[in-house]
Amino acid sequence: MSGQTAAGAPEEDDRSLVNTRWQRTLDVLSVIGPPLTVATALLVYFGWARTDAQAKAMGLDVSLFGYTVQDFILRSIQSLFQPLAWLAVIGLLWLMLDRAVSRLLDASRHRTLLHRTALVVLVLGFAFAAVMWVVVVTQPGRTLLYVPFLIAAGLIVGA
Repeated sequence: MSGQTAAGAPEEDDRSLVNTRWQRTLDVLSVIGPPLTVATALLVYFGWARTDAQAKAMGLDVSLFGYTVQDFILRSIQSLFQPLAWLAVIGLLWLMLDRAVSRLLDASRHRTLLHRTALVVLVLGFAFAAVMWVVVVTQPGRTLLYVPFLIAAGLIVGA
């Protein structure tokens, strides 16, 4: 035989079962971890930025308030709720548009029209993003808060 006892086989099965469990746990953490980290960092940043703007409006420094990370996260919810709601609505509309275009492509009779439309949308999306970027660079004082979102939207539509 190979030198293993009957009692040794279940012990190796237990080790492989534990290794499989650890591997599954690490796989789940590697999928959930990075998006959760980015979302938390954004919440902290937006909470800090909002609090910093309010403190500067009063002529104070944000560090005087002694807020914790949890405080910044809670203060960011009011600032981020509306953009995140719009993002969810736009995402659902995008998904519906994608499914409609996929159905049209499967029909194959509108393929050339769809390719031409896609080319026009690509050019217009990137041109819109470029124009918004030029506005930001040439007139930084007149740039509104949502212009970076418009640039991102132009790039996403173009892509």
